[in-house]
Amino acid sequence: MCAQYKFVHHGCMESDEREANESQLRIYELIGEAIERRSEVVEVVYSSSTPEEAQKRIQKLFGVSEPHISQAVLDMQVCRWTRSERERLDARVDELRRFLAT
Repeated sequence: MCAQYKFVHHGCMESDEREANESQLRIYELIGEAIERRSEVVEVVYSSSTPEEAQKRIQKLFGVSEPHISQAVLDMQVCRWTRSERERLDARVDELRRFLAT
């Protein structure tokens, strides 16, 4: 079974907590997009000479500047591609969006 999704929350949200949740939201959104574009992701990774090159190419493919976010795509487990895992991911993204909107 794939690892659980989780987010940071301890009552009243402090600035650091907000940033952590916003970062998690960006990661989850990118993972969702990577699942949808999995053929492109696999091609980028397969044709890269090194993990570092793959990470930079993933950053370029998705237009992200933060290396830890593109690394999340490279670390993504294939079990995330199942329909039930995608539904859980979508639910978590929705939950984080609602939470951050408050």
